[in-house]
Amino acid sequence: MPCAAKALQALERELDLDYDPSRPTSPKVAPGTDGADPLLSVARGTVHFSRGEFVKAQMWYAKALEGERKQQEADVNLGGLNPALGLQEGGSQHLGMGGWRAAGVTPGLAGVGFDADLVIAAANNMAIAALYTCQLNRAVQILEDLIRQDPHRYLCKETAFNLCTLYDLSCEPSVAGRKKRVLQQVALLFYLEDLNAQSFRIPG
Repeated sequence: MPCAAKALQALERELDLDYDPSRPTSPKVAPGTDGADPLLSVARGTVHFSRGEFVKAQMWYAKALEGERKQQEADVNLGGLNPALGLQEGGSQHLGMGGWRAAGVTPGLAGVGFDADLVIAAANNMAIAALYTCQLNRAVQILEDLIRQDPHRYLCKETAFNLCTLYDLSCEPSVAGRKKRVLQQVALLFYLEDLNAQSFRIPG
């Protein structure tokens, strides 16, 4: 058996692909996790994707996004904690949520950080899985919703290219071109300098 196939089988056994997230009491899931670990959910989704099980893949990618969003909602409100800790607003020791986010760091409870890269991967993979199940409008919606949440964080090369490809597949050329130019303007507004015309599938 090829090495890659053996690795896939080992991953399948480790992840327990028979686990159903709608039944969190499954005895095969580690106690206290409820199958909700976002990283494991992405891995499960990727294995299902590789097997052509795109509906199950979407389910697990959605589970990963849900887990990461809950983590984001659980962020410590440092602005509220600072007065309790005796730190002054505007002082050198003060760092509110705006400062953390500007630095690309989102603190969470128990020191667990929010993983933006995982969210990007899960959303893009879920959109592609939706495309493979002929849910083109859903695929577009997934990536548009992702970008609306935080363009600075989520409008990266992969998301831009995939969304613009979906525009080409779902719209008349004139409409697709207009949507891609709007997306490009959003990138300029947020100073996303690593994105160029090729990222938006705009002819040079």
